[in-house]
Amino acid sequence: CLLSRGLGDVYKRQDGNSSLARRCTKCRYDESVTAFTIFHKCKFPITKAVYMLLLVHYQQGSISSYELSRQLDLRQKTCWSFKQKVMLAIGKLTETDKKDPSSWMRLIINP
Repeated sequence: CLLSRGLGDVYKRQDGNSSLARRCTKCRYDESVTAFTIFHKCKFPITKAVYMLLLVHYQQGSISSYELSRQLDLRQKTCWSFKQKVMLAIGKLTETDKKDPSSWMRLIINP
């Protein structure tokens, strides 16, 4: 919940919609595990999303959405949309981070 953000122990692990969801103790809002990450509102399996993130990052965006669709068995438009999200996150990296193979981890948390 945006009103309670930053107020200490407002969020606690309680029974929410999923086992790892957090619930605000004031307004009882359930926050997703993927909130504030590149995987927020991702409607396909997270394993495929991580794999797509790695493919796009290591090939520096040169892989097409058609190829992603073929490899991951997802619709082309789904791959295109998520690739755009990844490319936007890559654009926010510094030039030295773009060349660092381990910088894919910095793409997960949205800056």
